[in-house]
Amino acid sequence: MMRKIRTLLRAAASALIAAAALNAVPAYAYNVVDLPPEMTMAEALEIYDVSEIKSATVSELNDDKYITLSEDEIKDFYYSAQNVSLVRRINPTPFRGINVNFYTDSGVKTFNLTSGVQIGRYGSDNYMCYAMKDEDMMYYMYLDSMYHESENKQSGTIVVPRTENDFLKLPEDPWAVSSVQEAAARSLLPYELTYNYNSYISREYFCKLLGNFIAVTAGYSSIENYMIYNGIPYDTGAFADCAGRDSSICILHALGIVNGKDGVYFDPEGVITREEAAKLVTETANRFIFVRTNYRLEYDDQDQISDWAQFYVTWVTDKGIMGGVDSSNFAPKDYYTQQQAIATITRLYNVCK
Repeated sequence: MMRKIRTLLRAAASALIAAAALNAVPAYAYNVVDLPPEMTMAEALEIYDVSEIKSATVSELNDDKYITLSEDEIKDFYYSAQNVSLVRRINPTPFRGINVNFYTDSGVKTFNLTSGVQIGRYGSDNYMCYAMKDEDMMYYMYLDSMYHESENKQSGTIVVPRTENDFLKLPEDPWAVSSVQEAAARSLLPYELTYNYNSYISREYFCKLLGNFIAVTAGYSSIENYMIYNGIPYDTGAFADCAGRDSSICILHALGIVNGKDGVYFDPEGVITREEAAKLVTETANRFIFVRTNYRLEYDDQDQISDWAQFYVTWVTDKGIMGGVDSSNFAPKDYYTQQQAIATITRLYNVCK
């Protein structure tokens, strides 16, 4: 998989160079590829045979020390982990705690017990990683014990994040670039939403964006953990048409933020109107701040705003979270694009945090 990624990166870089020669590439273009949601440990490390590993250490960055693994210990780890599936994850700190460092002819390859394998940047202040699922990671907690129980620690360990690749895709519209970069830096932007910025955002993806916002703003690694640690139950079968869909749909329903259609269906592929977006954003904000306003709308088309949406549109306008499509109109029935939604979530974070 990573060999394929390198090939695609080289092709993308060549294409960018050729396009730049024709003045066709904007200054903010990135050499990016579409990353799979999962890959194996061997693919992420780019180590496809244990013979490629010349030596290995286990280090703890907080102690600035390491221990050296024996040949048998290297083999035990590699053979047990090479086919373990790692999940794509965005982390602000790729290396903290226990690391396993593999020294190969092509350089040092590092696996972090909690963050996984870091393969590049995700904009500024964030890194693209592939991490073990919790149930798999527990099996490798022996590495932590191995390090802390060792009496043969040596001083000095350096782990440098990979920065040659940036996997954050940027929109073509200049006005949206800064919002996307800010959202990525604050971990507000799921990787799945970095495609087709100008397309209308689906109801499912808007829920994913809001669910991720709640987790980040409340200080949790995921919306699922937010629910677990706050003791809030939710029904994964709340809607008949959401089997296999993102769990944020049912979670936001349990939180009273979203509703279905006809009480049974959610229509995850449906699109969001601007006034619907205003409602969902306001209801989400209500979990963090006291939502009120005395603002008076002055849009020329405010009579087109549904009665149920009047307060929500007023609040997001007052707080600068959403604006009109121009200086005079809100266009409440227009559909919302992905880049508009990302800009909205970025502003919401600034208001709620």
